Amino acid sequence: MTTRNDGATSCAWVLPTVAIGTETTGGTPFPASAGTVHIPGHGQLVMTAYVRVTGQCRADKQGVHINMVEGSFTYSFGLRVADCTLTPLRLTHRIAG
Repeated sequence: MTTRNDGATSCAWVLPTVAIGTETTGGTPFPASAGTVHIPGHGQLVMTAYVRVTGQCRADKQGVHINMVEGSFTYSFGLRVADCTLTPLRLTHRIAG
């Protein structure tokens, strides 16, 4: 996931809570990340989720979701795989910019 800062000055961004599950809310949480990061003007924050895959995944329009909660907003990204287990390992981030 990438978040851009289109402004000219840096901004502080609180890293979201991230989970993986079959629904668009909730799920198994990833280990917590550092709280707040600073994104430079015209920069971006790039987050990467690492999982352990158990079983044979197959393509599925519904499948499992990565769910991110930022304050009162929830963002859900469909991974379009099913019939396998994805266990959250870690969430990393880097600042580009």
